[in-house]
Amino acid sequence: MKLQDLAVAIIAMFIAPVGFVLLWDGHGTLRALLIVIATGLVVFIINLYIKKGNLSYDQSPKTSGFKGIITLILRTLWTGLYYGVLTLFFGFLIMVGIYLYSERGSLERSREGATKGNLSSIRASIAIYYSEKGVFPDDLTTSFTSYLYPIPPAKATPLGNSNKVVLVKAPPTEKGIGWAYVNDPKSVYYGNVFVNSIATDTKAKSFSPY
Repeated sequence: MKLQDLAVAIIAMFIAPVGFVLLWDGHGTLRALLIVIATGLVVFIINLYIKKGNLSYDQSPKTSGFKGIITLILRTLWTGLYYGVLTLFFGFLIMVGIYLYSERGSLERSREGATKGNLSSIRASIAIYYSEKGVFPDDLTTSFTSYLYPIPPAKATPLGNSNKVVLVKAPPTEKGIGWAYVNDPKSVYYGNVFVNSIATDTKAKSFSPY
């Protein structure tokens, strides 16, 4: 491979992704750009390994003069196009995967936010119950329904999108679904409600301390 071919190929790998990135998110984020550039470098290295650094179009007879200049220009343009297309193709596949992954992640984060909001609603209702009656409810179904009904669900996927309430004496120590309510007057956690699971959220933090 000639030096000018190598230079143009590298330039193409840096310039070609820009248009794609701008089309992808309208802003040209640094993360997306770096990923596509990295893809181009991988394609370039694989090509060198497979063809031993001798591209097929570089096997043309040596020429000089005007014809040689035209040949050099065509070869250089082909090199840029070759790596640019490969970079965009593999970059596109990676970007689609990232987009789908981020969409699922965004949806799950919204569910976690809804879970926190619903938990706050339950706790606020328990606080109102206590301020009016001087005691915490025995459970969150019978006499509590006039304060909050129905019980909102724990919407995060690991929590089953369930509004099931389990009566416990302490915060959960294993994975489960729904909510955990401490109704034991002897417990230091009496009157508290928790997410009924030690599973982790998208930030790798346990649900139970929510």
